[in-house]
Amino acid sequence: MRYRRVAHVHFRNSAKMADMAKRTAARSVGRPSKGPRDVIVTRVPTDDSAELREEAAARDWSFSETAAALIRIGLRHRDELPAPSKPHGQQELPMNKAS
Repeated sequence: MRYRRVAHVHFRNSAKMADMAKRTAARSVGRPSKGPRDVIVTRVPTDDSAELREEAAARDWSFSETAAALIRIGLRHRDELPAPSKPHGQQELPMNKAS
């Protein structure tokens, strides 16, 4: 097996770190924070999703912002939600046969 000889080229860093601009804590970059956020993932019917996307586009908001605003409004009206028809969580299974 033959090995090729390759010349190693060394580059010098012409810019010194001391010459670079440094960020200061007083100067903020980017958009301001909207405060602490939580990620919520859910599945919605496609018709509702399409309607939500249309509303977001009409307001020039993001999909996420629009969904968060509607959740905020919905939480103020939680008393209008129908009562649950069956209890949630794990329930006892019927035992028809003995093992």
